[in-house]
Amino acid sequence: MRVRSVMSAEFKQASEDVVMQAVNDGRLSADQPSLRKHHARQRRAALAAALIAEWSLPSDIDAVALLASAPRLRRQIELIAENHALHFGVAE
Repeated sequence: MRVRSVMSAEFKQASEDVVMQAVNDGRLSADQPSLRKHHARQRRAALAAALIAEWSLPSDIDAVALLASAPRLRRQIELIAENHALHFGVAE
């Protein structure tokens, strides 16, 4: 798996899209906590999916669905993407 930086254009675009989706989801699920939690989990998975540049899994697998159901994998991708030393060779 190859992971993009959180500073990548793809991730920034996904972040903007997620903000717009959050506004729409907030209107729909304001009085339903379980639905609100589901939407938040889906948005976070969508952000993590935008960080995946390539992977060895079959192309028919939905990255957002996989990351929504596998929070530990999602978190590992987020940690790698946040590590600037890995992406830019910056000493920590």
